[in-house]
Amino acid sequence: MPDAPSSNTGAAPVRAASGRRVLVIGWDGADWRFARPLMEQGKMPHLSRLVQRGASGNLATLKPVLSPMLWNSIATGKRPAKHGVHGFCEVTPDGGGVRPVQSGSRTCKALWNIASQAGLTSNVVGWYASHPAEPVRGAVVTNHFQQAVATPEEPWPVPPGSVHPAELEKTLADLRVHPMEIDHETVSAFIPELGSGLDSESPLLNPKKHRKLGELMELLAHTSTIHTSATWLMEHTDWDLMAVYYEGIDRFAHAFMGFHPPRMEHVPEETFQRYRHVMEACYRFHDMMLGATLRLVGEDTTVVLLSDHGYHFDHLRPKGPVKQTDPVAWHHPLGLLAMAGPGVRQGQTILGANLLDVAPTVLNLLGLPFGLDMDGKPLAAALDPAVSREHVLSWELIDGEDGRPDASRAAEAVTDPEAEKEALRQLAELGYIEPLGEDAEQRVARVRRANRLCLVQSLMDAGDNPAAEAQLREMLPAGDPPELTRDHAPVLELLNECLLGRHALDEVEQNLQRLGEIQGDSGASARTLTRARVAAARGDAEAAMEMLRGEDAAAAGAPAFELQMAQLMLATGRLDEAEAGFGRVLESDPDQPLALDGLAAVALRRDDPAAALEHCLAVLQRVYFLPRTHLRLGVALRKLHDLESAILATRVARHQAPGWEAARLQLVSLLHEAGRPEEARAEARAQRTDFDALVAADLAARREADAAASRDGVVTVVSGLPRSGTSLMMQLLGSGGLPSFTDGRRKPDASNPRGYHEHAGVLRLASDPGVLRGADGHAVKVVHALVEHLPPGPRYRVIWMDRHLDEVLASQAAMVQRLAEGAQQRTPRDREALRRVFAGQAERALGLLRERRDVDLRVVEHAALLADPVPVLRELIDWLELDATPEQLAEVVDPSLHRQRLETAIDAR
Repeated sequence: MPDAPSSNTGAAPVRAASGRRVLVIGWDGADWRFARPLMEQGKMPHLSRLVQRGASGNLATLKPVLSPMLWNSIATGKRPAKHGVHGFCEVTPDGGGVRPVQSGSRTCKALWNIASQAGLTSNVVGWYASHPAEPVRGAVVTNHFQQAVATPEEPWPVPPGSVHPAELEKTLADLRVHPMEIDHETVSAFIPELGSGLDSESPLLNPKKHRKLGELMELLAHTSTIHTSATWLMEHTDWDLMAVYYEGIDRFAHAFMGFHPPRMEHVPEETFQRYRHVMEACYRFHDMMLGATLRLVGEDTTVVLLSDHGYHFDHLRPKGPVKQTDPVAWHHPLGLLAMAGPGVRQGQTILGANLLDVAPTVLNLLGLPFGLDMDGKPLAAALDPAVSREHVLSWELIDGEDGRPDASRAAEAVTDPEAEKEALRQLAELGYIEPLGEDAEQRVARVRRANRLCLVQSLMDAGDNPAAEAQLREMLPAGDPPELTRDHAPVLELLNECLLGRHALDEVEQNLQRLGEIQGDSGASARTLTRARVAAARGDAEAAMEMLRGEDAAAAGAPAFELQMAQLMLATGRLDEAEAGFGRVLESDPDQPLALDGLAAVALRRDDPAAALEHCLAVLQRVYFLPRTHLRLGVALRKLHDLESAILATRVARHQAPGWEAARLQLVSLLHEAGRPEEARAEARAQRTDFDALVAADLAARREADAAASRDGVVTVVSGLPRSGTSLMMQLLGSGGLPSFTDGRRKPDASNPRGYHEHAGVLRLASDPGVLRGADGHAVKVVHALVEHLPPGPRYRVIWMDRHLDEVLASQAAMVQRLAEGAQQRTPRDREALRRVFAGQAERALGLLRERRDVDLRVVEHAALLADPVPVLRELIDWLELDATPEQLAEVVDPSLHRQRLETAIDAR
């Protein structure tokens, strides 16, 4: 294919060269766990054949699990922060009302826009939030087309803007299926009781009197209309890309999954028997439509069948009637993916895919480059080697006719108020939006708030907690204290998740108090869970577990609390109990990734890297975007002496969580161990953090697992910023009879003539807390960035070396200069920027240490220690019970090594 354009604007359209046709079929809510037993019984033969001749696997969803956001992520390869669709509804352009979300809300190009720009023809049918139809090269039938708003005897006009091009409107309108056209014979395949000779006057045969019958007929009509429109376009138009969205399985599940076997406690036996077959019939109905579609397109068309999430159908279903539960709580995080045809490897299992990978994969199958600004990646393992691997910087930067109306035309798009009202009613009935009874101003405010909360959840799902936190703070009222209502409860709950991530525990507890005031008894169990997490973060795991054993905890639902309890057991070193707890979670939900990740952590703590590797791979088969699992995988592979694979796994962790210090440190260490010191240096410099003092050493030295030691002892930790006097303190403690936890690998040099007194294994503390086994009764040096990863269990006496920042930076610069002698001259760093970074890091580390109940903290001023060591040392000797006098230890202090003094450092600024 031609080279990808390199200019940022005005580039000629990229054109496809593969000659393949690609059909994308969306089954909203479809779940392998439901489908596979039917396939094995021969009840879904067409899906079975599709799987047999291609590649298949799980497809992880995104959060929040809401269809308009998910299907636009599927179509664009981008998260909602980039594609702009943040909910089911949006505020009208005049700001005076609300409407279902429209195609004009999407702020980037979808697959069909890119295909149009590349000279390809696309047909799009029923795609969520595709109304009004975009004038792409090809045909569009929007998700408003199938709405029936009249009786069969009355005129049934096509909603304005629902078909492109307009000349297809009459033909496609005649293909629509009205709910009242669904006969009893068809319905009886779903509800056998209706075909068993009921009296013709029975209410069960009257959709106006029998609500569930009317609901079923409507769903069958909508799904059939999508299918007839799609198959007509497949057969009667030329196309390169076809995207068809069937909402049916998800809609059927919302209406009837509560009646699927096994019978739920609240469902009467008679009702259960009547509707118990509906969901199986629904899947078989979709398989029949799939068979008809596959016959039409033939095996020379590449087919991509997928769902945006799964749907609980067993003991994981929320308790109580569907109408009284959160509809999202019924969703399972793993959907299905099956691909077959030209360009797809046969017999391949697809591992670790998520919704964002669909668009890049489809583009490559079409012979088009994917955009590097897409958040997903092509599923290369499932594609034939001959499939293009090309990419461009961004399709948004490439000019060309893409079928999107300009902003003014989008704002003026003709819509049908009745169809919009019907769509809003449907969303309210499904529980996705508030009922429409409130006034327009209230509706607008609610939609804006709901959409912003959806955006926040999406940002958190992407790992961008700082951006999420900023959005949440803007949603809270001003004032001290702020005047809060129940509407602010979701804001505070999400804010607490962000705060827990950065260990701002005091503010979390304040928010919990505010939540209690505005929620009352409701939400008490969730608050208990959060309080337990706070206690664990403060190092008081016993208190956390006691909270979870309480009455409120038991009412919150076993899986979440069982998982949290198992994680607390792991944190306190109770490995057998942790393993059993994670096992119980997996008995309830075998696909729970956090439980599998917990088992990987247990295996690493037991120094069983082979088992850890197996558990990590099980996680990543289900959910790929989980940085900590990739980091654990790197640890396991390192222990198995597969350094190159360990480096790859750690790179993924760092890519998924760019600011995660533990991933960066592990990668630096691995690169050194692999004999690639220059790459290690480059990796450290790329993060703009002055850790070259660590990079210059042999960071990769591994410590073999020590014999398990009691975790009931005391570990003395010496910490502070690099070059703050930690090595001097380690010398003093050693001279006082406190042995150092060190491997002796880093030798004395010009920067530290008396040695570093450190252990290289401590650099892996974030991913492998077991590196501190054997440190009881010793002094261990832990750099400031890693103190937050000190594992619960032992008691810690922490000595924090506090040195003036100007001296620290001057000393670091001098050390870097010495290390760089003979190497390429380095560009001087921005000293003020480093000052801000290190000051913030030091403040955060000290805050974390002060909050932990298992830490006894003492701050030692470097300047005071050098100026008059005896008083400082006397306090340390008394505290640590060292076997020495202050005068003896004072002889260790050598003022001549204080080479970067404050006055000199300030002058250097």
